[in-house]
Parts: sequence; C-alpha cells; structure tokens
Amino acid sequence: MGIDGVKFGKTASPSVGASAGSRRQFLVVVLLAAFLGTVGCGGDQPQISHHWPAYTPQCQPPVLHGTFLGTVGCGGDQPQIRDHWPAYTPQWQALAAQERAMYLADGFNYFSELEDYSPNGNYFNSQVVDWSSYTFDKDGFPLSVDSQSPEKILYYNPVTTAQYALNQYALFLYGKQDSTHFLQTADHLISLMDAHGAMRYSIEWKFNGNDLQPGWVSGLAQGQALSVFARAWALTKDQKYVNAGNSALAFMLIPTENGGTRGNLADLDFSLSDQTTFEEITCHPDCTILNGFLYALMGLYDWGKTVGNQQAQVAFQEGWTTATHLLPYYDIGGFTAYDLRHVIAHQDPKPVLSYHVHHIALTNALFHVTGNTVFSHWRDTWEDEVKP
Repeated sequence: MGIDGVKFGKTASPSVGASAGSRRQFLVVVLLAAFLGTVGCGGDQPQISHHWPAYTPQCQPPVLHGTFLGTVGCGGDQPQIRDHWPAYTPQWQALAAQERAMYLADGFNYFSELEDYSPNGNYFNSQVVDWSSYTFDKDGFPLSVDSQSPEKILYYNPVTTAQYALNQYALFLYGKQDSTHFLQTADHLISLMDAHGAMRYSIEWKFNGNDLQPGWVSGLAQGQALSVFARAWALTKDQKYVNAGNSALAFMLIPTENGGTRGNLADLDFSLSDQTTFEEITCHPDCTILNGFLYALMGLYDWGKTVGNQQAQVAFQEGWTTATHLLPYYDIGGFTAYDLRHVIAHQDPKPVLSYHVHHIALTNALFHVTGNTVFSHWRDTWEDEVKP
C-alpha cells in the first residue's frame, strides 16, 4: 500500500469513512494520473508535452559586413557598419617614371579628349578618331579583328560599333555630314543586342588567367550603348531608342554573379560588397578595369539625364561614389594602372600608355558632371605628370 490508500501502479478507492483531507488527496492523484498517464516505477513513464511561449521579436539582428561599431540589442542604438578600404601606398615609382618617359616620347596627347561633358554633346571629341585602319562591311559598319584567334577572324564588336556611332554623331554635330549614318549605326547596334538587352561577344577571350567563352558581356559595351541611344533619342524622339536603352540598362544592372555586369568590391575587402562597380570584363577575382568602369558610368549619366530614367540616376550616383574611394588604388606613382590586379591579385601592375589618356579625360568629365573634387584631384595629379 502507498500513502493515503494508493498502491503504486493503480488507484484504490477510499473507504466511506475517510476524512475530507484524504478525499482531496485522492482527487489530486486521480487528476494527475489522468493528465500524465500511469504513475509508478516500472511500466510506462508519464508523457509530458513541452509548451513554448509565443514570442514576436521587436527588433532585427544586424547583418555585419564590415567593421562593427556600437551596441547590439533591442531598445538601444543599432550597430553601425563601416566599410574598410585597405591601406595602399604605391610601390612602383620606377615603373611609373618609365611609363611617363615612353608616353612623352611617343607623343600621346590627353588634350584631345578633354571637354566640358554634355549628355547629348560630342562624346570625348570623337570626331578626331581615325577609322581608316578598320575593315567595314557592305553597309558601312566596322568589323574588329579577333587578335587572339589564329585565323584573325572579323566580327562585330559592340564597343567598336558604339564608338563608331559616337564618331558619326560628332561629325554630324560639326556639320561634316547629316545624321543618317549615325542613326543607321545606332540601329545596327540594336541588332547586336539580344532579347535580354545584353551586348554579347561572339568570340572567346582570355584575360588575366580567365577564359571567357562566346556570349560574355561587358559593362563598357552596355554603357557606351546607352550613350548612343541617349543621343539617338534626343535627336529623333523615336521610342525604339528608349526601348533599346531601357533594355540595355536592365541587363547592365544585373549582378555579375547572375550573369550581368554590375560588380562589387568584395574581392578588395569583404566589407565592400555593397559598393557598386561595372565590370568591363567579368573575371575572378574581379580586377575592375578603370576605363571600362568610368565609361559605363558616363553611359548611366547620359541615360539618366536625357531620358530621366531614375534607375540609371541611382546607379550613376552609387557608381561614382564608389569611384571616389577607388581611384587612389589605380595610381602607381604618378601614372595609372589599367586595372587593380596589383592590389587584388597581387600581381605586377599593368600600365597602358593610351589608357592613361582615357583616365585623365574620364576623371575630368566626372568632375564636370558631379562637382566632386576627388575627380579633379586625380585628373590634375595624372595630368601634371605627363605635361610636355
């Protein structure tokens, strides 16, 4: 017998004359047994269901992508995240001096591309470009040579086509011809764009250890197409150019990991994954070719200003803000590097004489359209080193 007339394993009935206290204890035991199951040693153990109280969070935990500052918690200040731009000091002064000497000896001239930039004006003085060395098809459109193929095949290069269109536009502005061939070339550029708005390359291309298969895309091509379509629409108000430009823009804004041309700087530092770049060539690691990035920004500027496209305006703002932080990394001691392989891939820098001209002209244009003195600082720095 157990206490109060209860045997372990089953319930006994109290006698008729049992006390009130005994009856109450008996009732408690019966209720417990009904709720938990059989009570006792040996046999089935009680089945207990867990009760998890309802909870609704009142604040969201932060996602940390950079240097963490501040206090984590609800009911107080939220954490502040700071981008970390790696320290950088140019170590290639001798190489830069060598490049400057060759630049001056070869007669390069940055003055030819300097201008007060206008979204519907002459595109970096395109009228001065000499196209006599190019091969043209029967309709008068330029063909490029695939310099990496043994056969040296000819193909339609979207960037070459866009630049030729801009040259034709400049000749029209200077009164040397009418607008007919410019608009024909703009239409030809539309024909090179696929259904998704991508200006795809039909050739294989090798770049810095990356093997790009036919169908690869370029932020430079997308951006310069926008510069063409902006001028064609301003001239004609033909809706087909708005449709083409919006399609090219939509593809341009797709992240590189999803097949587009919008990149970031996670390869420079993980905290910079929220920074916006546009990649001329998508590779691993992303080395962000400077002229391709900045020409892409000018295309966004042209489209945002001419058509009033807000997506282009926001992307331009984000991109040029990134560029103000990024420009110092391209300086190798008074001369510019073509890309960031010396910083990101820890290779020797790649200076290219003709591209130093483009870098001066592009920082000059970005200063004129943004008013940000970071651009004029680097324009002046790189210009002063190569003045005759």
